[in-house]
Amino acid sequence: MGRAESLREDAIAKLHQARAIITAAEDAGRTMSAEDDARCNGLLAEANRLTALSEASRTAGDAGPAGRDMSGQPIVPWSTRSGSAAGGAGIVTPDGIRIMGPKDRFAALVPQDAPGQGLTLSAMIRSMVTGKDAGVDFRAQMGGGSPSGGGVLVPDPLSANLIDLARNQARVIQAGASSIPMTSSTLRIPRQIAGAAGQWKGENAALSAISDLTFDAVTLTAKTIMAVAKMSVELAEDGQDVEGIIDRDLSAALALAIDAAALRGAIATPPAVQLNPIGILNSGATVTPLGDPLTTYGPFSAAVERIRTANGEPGSVIYSPAVSGILDRLTNSLHDPLTPPESFRNLGKFITNQADTGEAYLGDFSRLLIGLRTDVTLEVSRVAGDSDGSAFRNLQVWVRAYARMDCVVTRSSYFEVLTDIEEAEEGA
Repeated sequence: MGRAESLREDAIAKLHQARAIITAAEDAGRTMSAEDDARCNGLLAEANRLTALSEASRTAGDAGPAGRDMSGQPIVPWSTRSGSAAGGAGIVTPDGIRIMGPKDRFAALVPQDAPGQGLTLSAMIRSMVTGKDAGVDFRAQMGGGSPSGGGVLVPDPLSANLIDLARNQARVIQAGASSIPMTSSTLRIPRQIAGAAGQWKGENAALSAISDLTFDAVTLTAKTIMAVAKMSVELAEDGQDVEGIIDRDLSAALALAIDAAALRGAIATPPAVQLNPIGILNSGATVTPLGDPLTTYGPFSAAVERIRTANGEPGSVIYSPAVSGILDRLTNSLHDPLTPPESFRNLGKFITNQADTGEAYLGDFSRLLIGLRTDVTLEVSRVAGDSDGSAFRNLQVWVRAYARMDCVVTRSSYFEVLTDIEEAEEGA
């Protein structure tokens, strides 16, 4: 092992020690003490220092084995990490954090003999409404709550399948965002905030200023997302064609909630409680309002250039249906469809109503992490009501499923947001 790699391994060890302090506090159900914070920050600072020395040594020619990121994992694309087919369980970093790519499945984490295999949401709801056996003893799995008194925890296999259905439909995950299963309400992870830079070195000449490969720590804190569906009592009790409909409807609603949180999020002003994830828009990514109606692909090309200048490589763009229409209608002076530049053609393109009307999000979405709690709670009521009516009066069953999630951008300079995208007037 070369000196550069040895220093890098030492830096990783410091990160693991910092993670152990955080985990000890989480396991004990307490906040970190001032002493814990000081030790953790000291270890992170030492990791940064060792990393800078490693990069300097690598620049000087003592590279040693390469190809590993700061988690100790080989730097390989998701398609190689997770396999070419769907169904993998992601990778586990040395400090125990599981990272799952778009093709990985939460269901792969559930033991094959776990109670609830083969159960569908519709069958579970029918059992909760009628009191009849669903064919699976899911009540032994509830872990608290009751169908009449509140929510019940969905059995692990069904919960994982519902989360996977939502992930499959979430545009940010289709664009490349990674998922992290959260087994507790908080999860603290390292984040890169500055990159290293190489330089040429003359013989017997000193290096110029060394750039630091800098990390800090961010905390994923689970926040609640919810989906609601309504159906007639007759359908809930007797419908044989309802299998899968509820699953798809609720998972689609959860997917929309994930997209809204990951793209736009919200900002809370301290000391207010942060109820929503921050989202890309408020993460520190460059936000560029367009001052003029869109007539060319120039703003998208410029955004790609800025990301590449920051050493990123944008892979996808997500925009609203309105922006999609504006782009489709761009024409040249002969009124032929305008040919987009290569930088735009090479982007994966995804459309969602969760982006505001005039917004487009470009970036390397692998730098967006979605933390998801692995349990889903289901509530079923025949008496719930709102300002528009009530389940009791309409002889309906109202179903509410909620889960908890958070998201974090690990490199904000790898994202660009274009806003105020408007269509030029015809003939302008």
